[in-house]
Amino acid sequence: MITGTDYSPPLNYLQTGTPIREILSAEKPDIIEIGEKYLLSLLAGVIRTGHFKEVGRPVLIHFSHERMDDNLRAFVSKGKFFNWFSRQLVRNYILPMFDYHIANSNYTAGELTAGLTPSPSPLSYAEVFSNFCSRKLNAGALRSTGDVKVSNCGADFQFYNSYQRNDKVRRQLLIDAGFPEDARVILYAGRISPEKNISLIPTIFQLLQGSDLCSANQGKYRLLILGSGPLSDWLEDELNRLTPGQFKMMGHLADKTKLAEVYANSDAFFIQTLASLLGSARLRRWRLTCRSFCQTPAA
Repeated sequence: MITGTDYSPPLNYLQTGTPIREILSAEKPDIIEIGEKYLLSLLAGVIRTGHFKEVGRPVLIHFSHERMDDNLRAFVSKGKFFNWFSRQLVRNYILPMFDYHIANSNYTAGELTAGLTPSPSPLSYAEVFSNFCSRKLNAGALRSTGDVKVSNCGADFQFYNSYQRNDKVRRQLLIDAGFPEDARVILYAGRISPEKNISLIPTIFQLLQGSDLCSANQGKYRLLILGSGPLSDWLEDELNRLTPGQFKMMGHLADKTKLAEVYANSDAFFIQTLASLLGSARLRRWRLTCRSFCQTPAA
């Protein structure tokens, strides 16, 4: 599987001698799966139109981890034009670029299946343009929604289920985070990025601290944050402003064992978007170790 982690521009894999092209030429894979919509996805179109003759014509699969319209709303604008632009790009570029599509949830797949719905009039501009794009990409006409499959991300149940609350581990976790012994630890673990509705976390945590939902725990809640992203600095500044001394940002935690221990010894998990519930491997890992969740609807 090829992912666009580094968001490499096309010249980094289109030119002869670049690593991705050299690997594909040597391996000549039967199937190529690409997990990126923006820059790396062009590789599929280059292959299917015969410009990488040394690679042949493998089956091309696209794995969608998130929706393009969500990303545009989070990073660009919530305006109607960008919603329309997203639909056109998915319908006329992403869909015909690949032979099959896999999505991590029905929610993510909905953006793809919507693009496979033909226009009411076969002579409409949208339908004519879609068919033109499909022909240019050697993709033929738009096909059925059966070409989009949903594969929910899983979790290592045996591994995560083996970690249960441990008094010694919990005490050390509280010490490392600088939390009091009677703290009620709420965990957020994930990317700190606009599309995750990160802006809701500080306000909701502040409300929780002052609520009488459970008077015995009032003021005892502490927020533990694992992860990183473009809003890390903003989130830290905002939490310092609203709830100083009541949170700890621990950054990205790569150690799987340590991660399982943190899951098992937290009291509740913070999920600030409904969309992330639909196919989240994180949620499955959390449910193996803790059954309490703080959930707020998506903005």
